Amino acid sequence: MKPVVLITGASGNLGKAVVKRFYDENWEVIAVLSERSKAEVLNDFKGIQIFKTDAANEQKAADCLSKIIKTNPVIDAAVLTVGGYESGTIGQTSVKQIDKLIRLNFYSAWNFAQPVFKLMTQNNKGRLVMIGSQVAVKEEGGLFAIAYTLSKSVVIKLAELLNGSGNKHQVRCHTVNPSTIDTPQNRTAVPDADFTKWQKPEALAEEIFNFVNS
Repeated sequence: MKPVVLITGASGNLGKAVVKRFYDENWEVIAVLSERSKAEVLNDFKGIQIFKTDAANEQKAADCLSKIIKTNPVIDAAVLTVGGYESGTIGQTSVKQIDKLIRLNFYSAWNFAQPVFKLMTQNNKGRLVMIGSQVAVKEEGGLFAIAYTLSKSVVIKLAELLNGSGNKHQVRCHTVNPSTIDTPQNRTAVPDADFTKWQKPEALAEEIFNFVNS
């Protein structure tokens, strides 16, 4: 049987690159899209499973995962790519913005990571990947994106905690911590940047694939 990978945010720039990397290696791909996304963006990947939900909504995410597990009782790997960015210094950042970024970056990961991790530990195998950020691991790296940095820091800490209890079950968790990802949206937002210094989604997808197979 094919190994199974679950990928959230599968229609995004990074998510789609991850879908392609695993699809090309003949994995069974479960692609989870936002409720607003069009499944047609994944038309190149014939035979993959597609689900839609709001990953940041606890109940909707749980309902979605329940449907997935009914036909996929073993998930070998999960890659949780849902997230977003907003800038803002200490003086510019509000509790409302922090709530928004925590919901977008952390809750969207937690709502899948917690139940998938539980399933993996029951099966005594699995690899879980979440998306952190360079600004969350470098000293003073997030001074101009406070809410974003805080939200990604919690994701990174979650990965550490999962590893603390998952290792004895052969379940490992990893965070990919990119700097700026080279996407059309980021190029539009910062048109004068040196794009050669940005990280390609395909390179990040390769890092993720290598971890899952380690």
